[in-house]
Amino acid sequence: MNRWLARAIAVIAAIYPFIVWFSLDTLPVAFLGLLLLALAVGRLVLLGRVPGEPLLVAAGVIAMAAAGIYTLISSSSEGLRFYPVLMSAAMLCLFAWSLRQPQSIVERLARIIYREFPPEAAVYTRRVTVVWCAFFLINGLIALWTAVAGSWAAWTLYNGFISYMLMGGLFLGEYAVRQRLLGATS
Repeated sequence: MNRWLARAIAVIAAIYPFIVWFSLDTLPVAFLGLLLLALAVGRLVLLGRVPGEPLLVAAGVIAMAAAGIYTLISSSSEGLRFYPVLMSAAMLCLFAWSLRQPQSIVERLARIIYREFPPEAAVYTRRVTVVWCAFFLINGLIALWTAVAGSWAAWTLYNGFISYMLMGGLFLGEYAVRQRLLGATS
């Protein structure tokens, strides 16, 4: 049940821009703000019950809750548009913060997969964490531009499709490099 609920929340969060775009004319803005809050509460309830990095989940919960609360308080669709911006900002903060820790967030995730973790792998994962910081900064700035100056169509296209394609491309590219560098140690 927990895994099913976690997957449902992930899918709804991923298609959130399309939900907003298709329902803005038919549903009250408050309903969409409540949807964000419900997603945040759902993720919070599942924290520790399903596999995953708790810090990543917590960052997502904060972004969802902030956008949902702002939307409810302001009764404005602006809060709905700022969720992707807040999500990128939360991820940027988390990844940057992890660079000051003994293990970066990417290293923590990689250690789940690789039993043997050579010292050069820690250096590599730290560099990858910096790349992800740059990605979240650029992605957040583009999301901010779409929220402030873009049309609803541009906002939906970028935040609901293009940003995921870019993120997936970065992930797959990094994964291919990591397999080449660290694959023999798994």
